[in-house]
Amino acid sequence: MIGCWRGELTRKIHVVVDALGDPLSFILTPGQASDINQVEPLIADLPAGHVLGDKGYDSLAFRDAIPKQNG
Repeated sequence: MIGCWRGELTRKIHVVVDALGDPLSFILTPGQASDINQVEPLIADLPAGHVLGDKGYDSLAFRDAIPKQNG
């Protein structure tokens, strides 16, 4: 998956890490892909009491999905 931005080939790595910085999951997308479309698949099946992320991952739908995921 390679995107193109200003004539350059680009990629984004979306990563979930634990409190120690150890990677738990990742998704590779083209550079022009929206971050918010990757966030729910990225944290699927990962229990979390707290979630920190870049503002590109922020949406009301995602904030509502976090407590439901933890059951």
